[in-house]
Amino acid sequence: MKMKCGCEPMWNQMDFWCEERPYCPVHDTYEIEEGAEFYNDELALRLEEKMKGIARVMKNHPKGKQARCERCNALLEYLNEDVETGAFGCAYVVCLNCGHKTYLDEEEGKLLTIKNIKFPKDFTDHGEGINIDDIEINEWVKKCLKTLKKNRKDCSASMEIGMGNTMVFVRKYEDECRVWVTRDYYETSIPR
Repeated sequence: MKMKCGCEPMWNQMDFWCEERPYCPVHDTYEIEEGAEFYNDELALRLEEKMKGIARVMKNHPKGKQARCERCNALLEYLNEDVETGAFGCAYVVCLNCGHKTYLDEEEGKLLTIKNIKFPKDFTDHGEGINIDDIEINEWVKKCLKTLKKNRKDCSASMEIGMGNTMVFVRKYEDECRVWVTRDYYETSIPR
């Protein structure tokens, strides 16, 4: 099925009962091409799977909790056992519509400690970030080195600059500065 605008449709969950309609987020339209079948086998199978999930929610916890998917805007109904923790220990649920992790501000995550931190689960992956060109990376390296050179007294200072999928880290030692440039890195933090 194609949208009237020619794009492939996203399935936008309209309400709690999973009444779905094809949607084009680029053109903000629900219009499908003339003669296209609205309900097809793929949609029917997806709706059947979602209805099983809703039946479980209704049976175990009549009210459940709700959130909106950050990617496809689907209404997500979840129970406490559906909540997982990910990057930085933050709580999230996985959208049944598009598979995206939707982080939940109202849910308590896990306080990361030396004993419970796990790679890669508790880290955010910057590998999907924008690619930084070599010219900008060289500027970052020079900026870090110049900044650390100004601070002559502290022989264990460090500085980092990062954006997209790239991180520059410079550490000053007694007789040298060591420079790391990395792409596709992981990151997290734990309280001191």
